[in-house]
Amino acid sequence: MASGVEQIPADLVVCSMTQNASIKGLGVEQTPADLLIQMYCRMFYCALLACCAHAWDLNNVTTRGATVRGVAVWRTRAFLCLSRETGAGGATLVEAPWPEPTDTAVSLKRHLEPPGSVGTSAYPNLDSQSKSLDLFQCSHHIKRILRVITTQRNDAYQVPTKLVEDAYKISKEVGLYLTVSDLWLQLFSVRPFRREGNCSCIQSVAALDVDPIGRLWVLDEGGRCPPKLVTRCELPSIEGREMRSLAVDTLSGWGARAYIGDPGGNRLMIFSILDDFLGSYVTDCPAPLVSREFHNPIDETNTAVPTEFIETDNSTVQCFNEADNIEQTKMGPSTLNGIPADENPPEIVSTEVSSFDLALSRKDPTLYLTSRKSELLFSVDLTHLRANLAPNVGQEAVLDVQYLGRKLGLSVGLTTDYKGGLHYFLPRDNVAVRWDTQIPLAAESHTITLQSAELLPSVSQLFVDQQRQVWAVTNNNGSKQHSVLLQTHRQRTHFYQ
Repeated sequence: MASGVEQIPADLVVCSMTQNASIKGLGVEQTPADLLIQMYCRMFYCALLACCAHAWDLNNVTTRGATVRGVAVWRTRAFLCLSRETGAGGATLVEAPWPEPTDTAVSLKRHLEPPGSVGTSAYPNLDSQSKSLDLFQCSHHIKRILRVITTQRNDAYQVPTKLVEDAYKISKEVGLYLTVSDLWLQLFSVRPFRREGNCSCIQSVAALDVDPIGRLWVLDEGGRCPPKLVTRCELPSIEGREMRSLAVDTLSGWGARAYIGDPGGNRLMIFSILDDFLGSYVTDCPAPLVSREFHNPIDETNTAVPTEFIETDNSTVQCFNEADNIEQTKMGPSTLNGIPADENPPEIVSTEVSSFDLALSRKDPTLYLTSRKSELLFSVDLTHLRANLAPNVGQEAVLDVQYLGRKLGLSVGLTTDYKGGLHYFLPRDNVAVRWDTQIPLAAESHTITLQSAELLPSVSQLFVDQQRQVWAVTNNNGSKQHSVLLQTHRQRTHFYQ
C-alpha cells in the first residue's frame, strides 16, 4: 500500500462535522455571527459549484480498478470508502461533494509539497479549470472539494496553534468560512504520505458511517497492521481482512456504540466510545440448531414449511475478558417465528449467523444482520445492550438473535428507511427491493424500488442521505455514476409463489 494518505493526530479522528465544531486548547472560537455568515457562504458556494459540477472521477486518486465500497453522507459532504489491495497505491478514504453531480466527470489530481507549507496540499483537488472555484479567488489550499482523510495516532504529535489561526483568518478573508475541523483536515494534508505497514495510519478502509450528530466512524481492516476502529481503537485478536460492515448506534443510554459485522463467522463486535474500551468483539462459535418442519401461524394453508432453523438450546453468552479489557459475546439464533410441528428428537445441525451486512432500524431498537452467501435474515433486540454497561468479570448475559425468515435471494447491501422499511439488493435480478418490517418476511411484503441492469450492474452498499432518500453505491455503470437514487414504485412484486 503505497502513497496516497496523509496523517492527522489521533485526537481528531472522530471529528465533529457540525457547524459549531471546535478544537479544545487551540484558542480558536467562532461567534454566532461567524457561524451565520459561514452557513450563507457555504450555501452560495454549493449553488455555484452545482452549476458546473461533474461526476466523481477517482482515477487519479486511486489505482485503476478500485471500486467505491461504501458512502456515508453528512449534509453536502460524502465520504467514500475505496477498496485497496495490499501493495496498491492511492487513497482509501475520500471526501466528495454531495449529491454526486450527473454531468461529465472531472479528473481529480494529487499534488505534493514539502512538509510545513500551506500551499497546495497532498490530497486530491478538483480540476483547476472549475470556473466556480475561481469566483472566490481563494488561496489554493482552501479550494478543496475532495480530501483524503487519515489519522496519526501519536498523542505527542502537535501542530502549532498559529498555523491553524492563520489558515482560519485566510478563509475568512477570502469569504469562505470553514469550521476549525475543516481546517485541521486541510492543514494535515501537507504531512508525508503513509507507507505500507505504518500502523499509526489508516491502511485500508473496510466500512464507514456518520452518526446523527455528525461524527465520522471509520473501520480500518489494517492490511498488515491490526485492524482498528477510528478513533484510537485497536481490535486485537481479530482478522481484519473480512470486516465489511459498520453500524453506529447513538441512542445508547451509555453513549454511542459501534457494531462491527464479521462475515467470516457468527461474531458481532461491539465498541462503546463512552466506556473507552479498546474494542469489543464476539467469539466465533457455531450454534447447534434444530432442523425440522414447523407450523407457520401466518399462513394457515401452509401447514408444513421446511426450514433449517428453530429454537436452540444453547443460550447466547456474553462475558468479559479481563486480560484484554474486551467484551466478548457468543451469538446464535434463539427463536424462530413458528411453532414446532411435533415433539420428535431434533436433528442437530451446525450453522453460523453471519453479519456481513448490518442495518440499524430507525424506528425501534433492532439491528438487522445477514450474510451475502445466505438467504437467511436475522435481527437483534438492542434494548438490553443499550441499557447496560459491560458485565462484570465472569458474569453472563443473554443476547438473543431472532431468525426472521428468508430473503428473496442472495443479497448485497442492507439499510433501513425512516418508515420502517428494510432495503437490500438482489444481484441475480439487478433489482433493489424494500421489505416492510411491520409485515412478516415474505415475497408479498416486498416492493421494487429500482430494477435496471444498466444502472445497477453491481452494487456494493445501500445508504440513506440527509434528505432520507435511499441510494445505491454502484460501479461500472453506463452513466459513470457511483451513486444511484432508488425510486420507490407503488407496484408490489411477488417473486415467489
